[in-house]
Formats: sequence, C-alpha cells, structure tokens
Amino acid sequence: MLEASEEDFGMQVISVVEQNAHGNRCANDGGEVLRPLTARERDAVRRAGLLIEQNLSNPLSLGQLSDMVGLSQRRLSQGFREQFGSTIFGYLRESRLRTARRLLGKRKCLSSRSLS
Repeated sequence: MLEASEEDFGMQVISVVEQNAHGNRCANDGGEVLRPLTARERDAVRRAGLLIEQNLSNPLSLGQLSDMVGLSQRRLSQGFREQFGSTIFGYLRESRLRTARRLLGKRKCLSSRSLS
C-alpha cells in the first residue's frame, strides 16, 4: 500500500509530465501541404490508437503499427497529428499517464476504505 505522501508525489509527477507533454504537441512545421486523410485512413488511425492503448506495457514500433493498419509511416504520423493533436509517441505517453492516474486513484480509494 502506498503512503499518502507517495500518492501525492505520484500525482505531482504525472501533472508535470502532462504539462510538458502538452507543450510538445506538434503540427506540420515543415511548411509542406499534406493532402487530407481519407475515411479509410482515418479509420486506420483510430485502429492504431486502439492498438497503442492495448499494448501500453509492450509498445509497438511505428513500423509494426503502420503494417498492422495498412498505412505508410508518414500517413500514420500525419493522421495522429490531425486526429489526436499529438505525435504517436505523445499519444502513447498520454495513454500511459491516463492509466497511471486511474491506477493511483483506485489505490487512493482502496487506501481510504481500509483506514475507515
């Protein structure tokens, strides 16, 4: 069981990482015009997002993801920026942070119940 101060510290760490992650979101900075994603490509990007979330403890590489959803690495990266406002790695990081926050919240609830 985590001590209250350890839980608070964990939440503070998550908060700092989240703030840094939001500051690093990327857009198409290269100045090139990219064609919009098709409906099929948007669906593939959503599937890739689900695959990332299902494999948080053993992340897939960009190559594996692109092969699994049938998009080039470039189109998949573009799709993540358009649909999720983040890079693929940023999406992975944010998914891990959401999971960590949820798990810490569950532990906090369990800890307070056991103290009652």
